[in-house]
Amino acid sequence: MASAWDENGQNNFLSSTINTYLNTELKTSLNNLEIKKTSFCLKYNNQTCQKSVDMKFGLLTIKDYLNASNNLNCKTGLETACKEGNYLSNFSIENGPEYTINTYNNNIYIIKDGLLSTTNPKEKLNIRPVITLNSNEKIIGGSGTEDNPYIINVV
Repeated sequence: MASAWDENGQNNFLSSTINTYLNTELKTSLNNLEIKKTSFCLKYNNQTCQKSVDMKFGLLTIKDYLNASNNLNCKTGLETACKEGNYLSNFSIENGPEYTINTYNNNIYIIKDGLLSTTNPKEKLNIRPVITLNSNEKIIGGSGTEDNPYIINVV
């Protein structure tokens, strides 16, 4: 799904249009699932989280992207080594850029062509919602794409 991070150009995730979508439409469509609150880091400074919030619905973080790389030379997300074995970078190479939940100055971090970059919040890019299921919910099929969404067994 492509969407603007915030249609009004603001970079406050908690009042952004994408957060409103995640916590209204998406939340309503998943109302039978037991979803846990997860701590999402909204703002990083030198790889240290400066501001976090507990939410049920969010987006990928810079840390998610860096942790998905299997190359030890991937430190900031700007090194081409970050693309090696990184399933999160592959998505942006094949499907176009996607938003993360993180901000820097007045810009939003994105994953573009397999690397971290920044853009303004009005641009329409891919989003991949992040939720944490309770341990009794199981993924029983699908790959998590729009054409082949995850199938979750509600116990």
